[in-house]
Order: sequence, then structure tokens, then C-alpha cells
Amino acid sequence: MLPFELIIEILTRLPLTTLLRFRSVCKSWNSLITDPSFALNHLHATSTRRLIFTRPADPYFTDYSLSSAFASTSAAATRLFPSAVPGSHFHHSIVGSCNGLLCLFTVSRNLLLWNPSTGKFRNLPSLEDQRFSVVTSGFGYDHVTHSYKVVVVLYIKNHEFDSRVHTLGSDSWRRIQHFPLSSTACCPGRFVSGMLSWLDKNRFIVSLDLALESYRRISLPDFGGLWNCRVLD
Repeated sequence: MLPFELIIEILTRLPLTTLLRFRSVCKSWNSLITDPSFALNHLHATSTRRLIFTRPADPYFTDYSLSSAFASTSAAATRLFPSAVPGSHFHHSIVGSCNGLLCLFTVSRNLLLWNPSTGKFRNLPSLEDQRFSVVTSGFGYDHVTHSYKVVVVLYIKNHEFDSRVHTLGSDSWRRIQHFPLSSTACCPGRFVSGMLSWLDKNRFIVSLDLALESYRRISLPDFGGLWNCRVLD
């Protein structure tokens, strides 16, 4: 019999569809394959595919290998929408992506997580107070507690912004400190190195440490134009 460590090494290199079938082999394999740590190791070992989001008349997600695109003039694409996630005509916007998961925001102010590889999705709890407008949002991974977190910033009044956090697996939203800026670009936060970051219209970058759930602010250098600034990950 192969050592269990070698079995783990082999399984991390297999396609996800094969792993899903192998969950029924035995209880130990099912426990291993469904373990969050194994899922992260598998993602890092096989992360050669990327999602490209387009908005044609009949919108859908397209999945293809970027390495294949660089190696040749054509690449095979797999249509993933509209049947994978509920919602008429897929009027959803992307809050963020992390470790192969997508967080989506619907026109009915609902948030959901979707795994394009398995086709499964999970609806998140509704925001308790529907009176306030969602100004911006973000999705990322807390490496300390090994949990996914969704952040929404609500406009309260008089240019005040309130922050709410949902931890995947809980059934509610928590209020954290106020969003520290008086104005913000409406784009979702970008998740890089454990931080969600937003570009402020007053020439600042505001970042939220997902582990500490606290904000910090960085002044932008004088480079001639706010909209020339981008985050690369």
C-alpha cells in the first residue's frame, strides 16, 4: 500500500472532477478531499485556468487556460453560464474572487458565493438593514482564522460610511469600525496579501486587514492623475 503522504501528493495533482468522484472511495479520502487545507494545496498545484468575465447580449462566464492562450493563437473555452447560478438574465456584479471562488452581488441586493469548478453556490445572509445603499464591497481570505470574509460598505448619512463583515459559515453580519474615508471609488476592493484595498477619490488608498479587521490609510504619490492608479496582483 502506498504511504498516505504519497497518496495526498498524487491527489493534489488530479483534476477537480476526478477528485469529486474519488470522495466516494472511502471515508478517509472523503475527509481529505473536503478538507479546506487540501483544497488550498490543490488550487495552488493546479491553478493554470482563469475565468474571463464578459458582458455580451447573452452574458456568461468563459473558462480557458491562459497558458494555452500564450502558447497558441486559439484556446478552448467552456461556457459556464447562465445555468450555473440562479438569477434571471444573470444581472450580477462581481464583488471579488479568491482561491477559485467568486462572490457575486445581485440586483436584489443578495450576495452569494459560487464555485465555478463544482458549479455549487451558497447564498449569504441578507443585510439586516436594507435602508442604506451599498457603496462598495470586497471578498477575501483571512489567513489567521482560515476563513473567507465578505465586506460591504454602506452609506449612512452626511458622507459617513459603515462597514459590515460576514464570515463564511456564520449566519449574520458584524459591524466593524467606520470606513475611514469620506469618499471612495465605486469599484470593489482588491484582495492582495491578506488586505482588501480601495482607491479613494481624495488620493488615498484605504486597506482593511482581514485578520485584524482594522483599516489603514496610505497617501498616493503625485503621479498626475487619480485614474492612472491600478492594483496588480
